[in-house]
Amino acid sequence: MSIFQFVKESVSVLSVVQEHTTLKQAGIYWKGCCPFHAEKTASFTVSPHREIFYCFGCHAGGDVIAFIARLENCTQLEATKILIDRYNLKPPQEYIQEIASTQQILDQKQRYYKLCTVVTQWCQQNLANNTAARQYLTNRSLSTEIWQRFSIGYFPANRSLKSLMSYCQKENILMQDLMETGIVAEGKSGLYSPFEERIIFPIKTATGDFCGFGGRIFLDHDERPKYYNSKENPHFAKSTILFGLDLAKKEMQKTDHVFLVEGYIDCIAMVQHGFTNTIATLGTAFTAEHLKLLTRFIQQIYVIYDGDNAGQQAILRLTELAWNANLELKVVTLPEKEDPASFLEHGGNLIKLVQDAKDIYSFFVTTSSTLYNVQRLSDKLQSVKKVTALIARLQDPLKRSILLQETAQAFNIPLDILKQEMQFTHKPSPENIIPETNDGIAENQLFILGAIVNNTALLTMTVEQLIPYFSVSVQQVLIMLRDNKQEASEHNVAPVLALLNQEQRQLVMHALMYYEQHTSTSFETIVEQMQKKHWKHLIQALKEQLAQAQQEQDDVKMKMIVEQFQQIKQKITEGQ
Repeated sequence: MSIFQFVKESVSVLSVVQEHTTLKQAGIYWKGCCPFHAEKTASFTVSPHREIFYCFGCHAGGDVIAFIARLENCTQLEATKILIDRYNLKPPQEYIQEIASTQQILDQKQRYYKLCTVVTQWCQQNLANNTAARQYLTNRSLSTEIWQRFSIGYFPANRSLKSLMSYCQKENILMQDLMETGIVAEGKSGLYSPFEERIIFPIKTATGDFCGFGGRIFLDHDERPKYYNSKENPHFAKSTILFGLDLAKKEMQKTDHVFLVEGYIDCIAMVQHGFTNTIATLGTAFTAEHLKLLTRFIQQIYVIYDGDNAGQQAILRLTELAWNANLELKVVTLPEKEDPASFLEHGGNLIKLVQDAKDIYSFFVTTSSTLYNVQRLSDKLQSVKKVTALIARLQDPLKRSILLQETAQAFNIPLDILKQEMQFTHKPSPENIIPETNDGIAENQLFILGAIVNNTALLTMTVEQLIPYFSVSVQQVLIMLRDNKQEASEHNVAPVLALLNQEQRQLVMHALMYYEQHTSTSFETIVEQMQKKHWKHLIQALKEQLAQAQQEQDDVKMKMIVEQFQQIKQKITEGQ
């Protein structure tokens, strides 16, 4: 047994995957949205009895180690080390040396996370000793309990850098480390921190590791930008991280929805008022990566941005991302000049606003039409094109029809004109059209390959005769199985799979999952269907060749074709 086998036998792929995406049981399988790409329908499948996963959308597949390797963008050995640490596994001594080589690779990330943890603890201590910072949070109606829940802190002025350095040295963190991560910088007057005199909101990864900071000014005379975030680095990218997700994800999975706000204080205030499934962006626009991340956990997003014009514009930008994901987005409209924190602080009834939330597309149409009424003609044309382009991207024809009617009414444009605009201007591009097969051969090939991988005894002479009619990729795997029958037992093809490349293994995963979802289908029936289809194609080809030979009056060629036809007819009659 190797270290890989030890880990796979110690950790369930289902339990690991469920920490990163919401799954629902479907017979012996669990299904959900793929954590690796945004999708409209749940195509990600986990097979607990085989300890594997597979996505029919992006074709990612493998075991629990492969899942972590893809999720963390690391090697298989690094993924093994991550699983050992995360689940407190105790591998036998002989495996310790095998994973030692990965430690150096992981050390850099873990050291960065440790640095962020230490700085968080130091800032929390400083908050406890600073009256002005504590008073600011109290004035924002934030309780001491919520400070602790979000590890809120305070970063004092530059005279405190010696204190920070002394605190960090106890954990073997040097000033150079602080400078490399941007927590400390060198200015004209010496060292300083851009986080000085700011309330500190530590930022965590989805799995709960401290990875950065958001700092907010709070003193009346401070004229610096309101917020300052950690600089991006290999372990901290604002476009892929959502504030509060580590605390919110369990409640998100229970309720199947999330509240999306813009700021740290808005998020914290929402949680304090009982909306524990709330997250926030890090002072940046909501991105496609954020959307992909959320599809792992929920099906619905309530967007609660500020009631001012900037908040509305942010929602309009978000709408252009929404069509591409398997998520329902709704907009909660706040009163003008209110944000979620102030609205709740003033006793506002947020539940009522949530109940009245608008579908984001309807909000987009309504808001765009309001702007449309005061625009110049050229801008009006662009607004209409923008709305129809968005509607054209929707796959649901009923939703498209309803939104077109809403648009016609809101913009006061005849419905027929909008339909023509959408049909002629926004045709789907060829690369987005999935080719359809008329005879189902591709599906039959998947079924047959999956059945044979499940039980190699099915690879009989009859099936081997069909191999030339399969696609090249399926042919290669079947030939590999045929030529290595002795190495593979009837229900264990692992030795043969080890000989395949990654693309071939993904194909096998796809076929196996497809087969297991269609086990009520008869293998013999599918094989017979394929035989009949190929005989039919062959006979049709011979008929065309015969017609051509007759036209050319080539008696020799006609005689040869007729003989071939008779041979095929005899084989069909004999059941071959």
